[in-house]
Amino acid sequence: TDRSANQIEPYLRHPNVTYLEQENQGPAIARNLGITASSGELVAFLDSDDVWLPAKLEKQVAYLARNPTVPLVHAGRKDIDANGTIKEPKLVMDARGYCFKDLFIRNRIILSTVVITRSCLNDAGLFDKTFSGCEDYELWLRITKNHPIGYIDEVMTLYRTHNSNLSGDSFEMTRREVLLFEAWLKRFPDCRREIGRDVIADRLGALTYQIACWYMW
Repeated sequence: TDRSANQIEPYLRHPNVTYLEQENQGPAIARNLGITASSGELVAFLDSDDVWLPAKLEKQVAYLARNPTVPLVHAGRKDIDANGTIKEPKLVMDARGYCFKDLFIRNRIILSTVVITRSCLNDAGLFDKTFSGCEDYELWLRITKNHPIGYIDEVMTLYRTHNSNLSGDSFEMTRREVLLFEAWLKRFPDCRREIGRDVIADRLGALTYQIACWYMW
């Protein structure tokens, strides 16, 4: 309904731009289509309402070249509203190294800041449409379960927040995170030992409490 095909047409003259169109099936399916159709050794993501700053890719590609054992690097971001006004981020998103346990406690990676190797995606798998709204978070958990990740402490992306963001719907996002963790712990029961039962109980307890507060409100 936003005339996407007409908006992208002028850019199709560039030989390195490919436009893929399909029926709307959610972000996980769209991203997987792009990954599957691409051929490069590295994959980066840019959601339609976010902005990359100059030299972002250059610096991240150089980082991965210097750190061949790290398959994913993300970076700092600033939040902007619907009008492009910069706001202070609510959370510090600086996960790095072997951070699986830290990510279980809270997602600390913004999708539009990420550059990842294709070999890592081949190993971990693509986005899982089952976890709509949390599909990126679920993928980060799968990756950090077996790999270290890198972080560049520099603002390289402007992350847009507005009323139509699913991430702005606190109740729905909390509900989906509970479903994600319940499914994930059944799929990878060995993680209970790695993360720790107390940490898992605290995380699920806090999320369940938030949902109860939303219902009460």
